[in-house]
Amino acid sequence: MKLPRLLAAAAALAVLVPTVAQAALPQPTSRLIVANTSLAGVVLNSSYAKAHKAWGTGGVCSPTTGCVYSKDAAVATNGSASFTIAQVTTTAKPKVVQISLRAGTTASGTYVFDQALTRYTTSKGIGLGSTTAQLKHAYAHIHSEAGGFGYYLKGTGARQTTFNVNKGRVVGIFMNSVHLG
Repeated sequence: MKLPRLLAAAAALAVLVPTVAQAALPQPTSRLIVANTSLAGVVLNSSYAKAHKAWGTGGVCSPTTGCVYSKDAAVATNGSASFTIAQVTTTAKPKVVQISLRAGTTASGTYVFDQALTRYTTSKGIGLGSTTAQLKHAYAHIHSEAGGFGYYLKGTGARQTTFNVNKGRVVGIFMNSVHLG
């Protein structure tokens, strides 16, 4: 059964979040986001070793669950980047199944867009802090999520890139290669 293994991997990665105080933001050679394929050099379905090499050693990492990169303990003003590793079948090798960027927030919960992760963008200029209008203009075929929390670009198979939106601005970018529940 695929879903329990994926949920276990996501839960294990969440355990790493409290130790993010010792982490740093990724140091990729590219800041390009390619919808349904890669984010700043980390490629969906790649190995832990390749993903870790693409972002460097600054994250809090585990070869069985993935890495979380952030400059501060609360993943506050600087935001965070992460990738999740999972073994999707009993015979498959673990691989990158999710890559994400999250905007930082102030203590009052206001999103911060003046930070390093906002420089990660698609070839059409979309990244953290982009407006809903910019997103819709760049991707005319984008779909609205139920509940109005964002938009997604459907890829082949289960691949999907989701842009979470709050108050008309992109606050999170999540790329999946498998359905995560």
